[in-house]
Order: sequence, then C-alpha cells, then structure tokens
Amino acid sequence: METRPAVIGSEKTLVEVLQRLKPALAQLKPDEQSVERFLQTVRRVAQRNPDVLQCTVASMENAVKDSAVLGLDPTGLRGQGYIIPFSNKRGDKEATFIAGAYGLVDLVYRTKKVAGLSFRLVHKDDEWQYEEGLNPILRHVPKFEGTFEYGNRKECVSGYVTWFDVIDGKAVAQRHLWMWLAEIERVRKISKQTDRKTGESYDTSTWFNHWGPMALKSLIRAATKSMALTPEANSQLDYILGKEDERIGMPDSFIDVTPGEPTAPAEGREKIGATEA
Repeated sequence: METRPAVIGSEKTLVEVLQRLKPALAQLKPDEQSVERFLQTVRRVAQRNPDVLQCTVASMENAVKDSAVLGLDPTGLRGQGYIIPFSNKRGDKEATFIAGAYGLVDLVYRTKKVAGLSFRLVHKDDEWQYEEGLNPILRHVPKFEGTFEYGNRKECVSGYVTWFDVIDGKAVAQRHLWMWLAEIERVRKISKQTDRKTGESYDTSTWFNHWGPMALKSLIRAATKSMALTPEANSQLDYILGKEDERIGMPDSFIDVTPGEPTAPAEGREKIGATEA
C-alpha cells in the first residue's frame, strides 16, 4: 500500500510546522522579532488562500524557506511573491514559492548595480516612438482610463523595461529592453499553462486571468539577462525562476527572447513631435 505524504490540513498544523522551522529561519534572520514577523506573514498566506492547507508538509517547508532565503513577502500583497499549490502527477498538492514581478525588481535593486528601473506595456491607442541604432529612441505617452482594457493582450502593442547601470555608486548609462507583442506572446504560448494545439491559455491559468502582470514579469525576466548583476543575485534568479519554469513556465531552463514581428501595427502609432506621412 502506497504511503501518502503528510498534508498540513489545518491552520493549527501550519503553526506547528512553522514553529519547527524557527531554528532554520533564525540562521537566516538573526533577529528573533524578524523571525516572528515573518512567521505571521506566512500565516496570512493560508488566510488569503486556504488551498495551501491541502499541500504536503514537506513542500510547504521548502516554500517557506525559499521565501525566507530570498527575503520576499510570500502573501502576494506587495507583488513580491506567492506560495501557490500545484498538483503533482500523483495528485498531491505541493506548495511552491513563486516570485512576483516586484520581487524580481527587489532582488535586482539589492545588488546596487541597477537604478531607476521602470517597466510598462504599450497599448494600441498610446503615442509611442521606438527606434534602434547608434542613437536609439524610446518615447511613450500612455492614454489612460477608458481608452483600453488593461490586461487584454489584443489591446497591447509591445512592452519595455528601462534602467540605469550603476558603477561605483553612480548611474553611468541608461539602458532598455523592448519586446513586441509577438515576443511576449511567445513566452505565453510555450508555457505549461497553454494548450499547444489552440495556443490559448487554460482558463484556470495565471496567464489567462492575469495577462497584464504576467506580460510585465516576462519583460523583467528578459531584462535581467542584460543587467550586470552580482553572482549572488544571478544565482538567486536562476534558482527561483527555474522553480517557476518547472511548474508553469518554459520547457527549457530560461526564457530566450527571439525577434518577433519585424513591423508594428500602424493603428495607434504616432511619432512624437513629427507628422506621419
């Protein structure tokens, strides 16, 4: 008879599991008050998403440790990270810590190698200008409420990330990464949350229900490859993004940004400060 792994089952058991983790967490957070605050934060995860109580004890312990090691809030309230239950092949629910877009930004900022990071989606009714070359141009004037449906990929043209490289404490160069909608969509279509035959995301998936935030996160993921970060930060990103890919992401270990559509939709495009022919 197959032995099933122990499941948390209740908030009381979750508290017991967290108490057993205190010695390990104390090595990461020497301040006892910091450990207690963190444990209170984890308990809020179960309050916000009771499904995590159906996860195995071992997986929850690993998810909590991942959150603590990275120093990211796992409640999702700040967009730093989430503890999410996934079903394995045997039907057991396993808790996994997934970093959010703002969690990745936090990890990047801690290196002090990057400053002024900004990320946006460009929608079809916005005014924008994008040119590469020796003198690149990236200009974007968003149209606000009532002109587009945020999170609807059909309203999106592209997205971008801008940041400054920091050397010896000084911002020395502004850099950017631009992705056309076709490139963002490639990330979505090859994820494990998408039906390979139809190219559409499953209606229970993160990509289906939160396309906008997932698109922004894909931009940040791609941009980190062009950032001169510390070895520690690169190791942390490799680890946590690898876990995400194992659950919902790519069939390979990283997202490879390849050229998308060579031309952009004409609708909504307007060169700022110039008259279109």
